[in-house]
Amino acid sequence: MTKPAQLEVFDFGIPIEAQTASGPSQEWQDGHAIGLQEALAATEAESLRLKVELVQTLSDKQFGYQEAKAEILNHLTPLFEALVTGFLPRYAQATLVPMLREELMATASACLDTPITIGVAPQNIEALSDVLAETPQLPFVARSDPSLALAQATFSGGPQDQMIDLDGLLAMVQETLASLTEAAEERTNHG
Repeated sequence: MTKPAQLEVFDFGIPIEAQTASGPSQEWQDGHAIGLQEALAATEAESLRLKVELVQTLSDKQFGYQEAKAEILNHLTPLFEALVTGFLPRYAQATLVPMLREELMATASACLDTPITIGVAPQNIEALSDVLAETPQLPFVARSDPSLALAQATFSGGPQDQMIDLDGLLAMVQETLASLTEAAEERTNHG
């Protein structure tokens, strides 16, 4: 058989008649109200402190991100410059003749009966003549045009005149890359 639980007596000698049936005493209620106000004020102060810390942390992270982004762009600037001044012009020069061939085939399929004149810089006339010699059945005529740059070519005689301008494309790429690095420098200088 189990033994009944022994409960500790917390009787402080307050007679049962002294306790009010309506609830806690006025002193208790006053103490509770003061404690509640203090707890609410402490909670509000802690919440405000945490908000300020969060805003500061986010601001620090944003600034660090902007600095890191600007630093990366600054380190990429020499690569962009090397691409634009070294690699891309040589690549454009090397790809001019294959691009001409592709454009010629497209133009030829559009108008086979009309002779098409292809204008290139005097330095490219020999390479173009070699390409045209490979396709003698097509009505193309090579023409040296001193007004054209090395990376430019014109097509005339078809339904519309067309121009390939790799120099213009390179200038556009250079301008885009320069504006990208300038924007990064402005953000770095101005926060």
